Amino acid sequence: MRDQIDHITDQLEQHKTALLIDIESLDRLYAANLGYFRVLEQYIAAGEAKLREIDAEVIPAAERETGADTLAAQWLRDLRARRDDLERRVHDLQLTRQVTLQSLPSIRLVQDNDKALVGKINSTLVNTVPLWRQQLAQALTIHRSREAAKSVAAATDLTNDLLRANAENSGRRTRLRAARWSAACSTSLRWRRRTRA
Repeated sequence: MRDQIDHITDQLEQHKTALLIDIESLDRLYAANLGYFRVLEQYIAAGEAKLREIDAEVIPAAERETGADTLAAQWLRDLRARRDDLERRVHDLQLTRQVTLQSLPSIRLVQDNDKALVGKINSTLVNTVPLWRQQLAQALTIHRSREAAKSVAAATDLTNDLLRANAENSGRRTRLRAARWSAACSTSLRWRRRTRA
């Protein structure tokens, strides 16, 4: 039983150590994600600013210059394609920012759960394990007391049996002695009577 308690205590200590390492790692992950979120914000703001500039200034200027020139018209189509690519990239960055923003609370949630488990493990190590050890010691003491009581009872029974047997033997011996003494007395009376006669 003691080995089981020691094994459980060792396992709890190992889990506690692993959880504390995880909590520290989650702190670093949270900080990294927060930093990444801030960088994404800057990229998104720069991309949106560039899109506004292209929509407000670059494309209208290119449209004015295009006219009937085929090369200028191709350049305007390429410009609009690059603008659409930039818009898709900004949209992808916004999605990534949203996912990053949603991951921050989940990181804290996992971290809080780990902290709660560490608290529960500490409580078990401080309160429950000593209680187990105390109960084990009491159970062992009770078992030893029970075994000692059985031995004392056996010794008492043996003593009573011996006393009873001695009493019975003493009673028989006393009766035999009394019978011998009585027989000896009657013999000696007979001898006396014979010798007197």
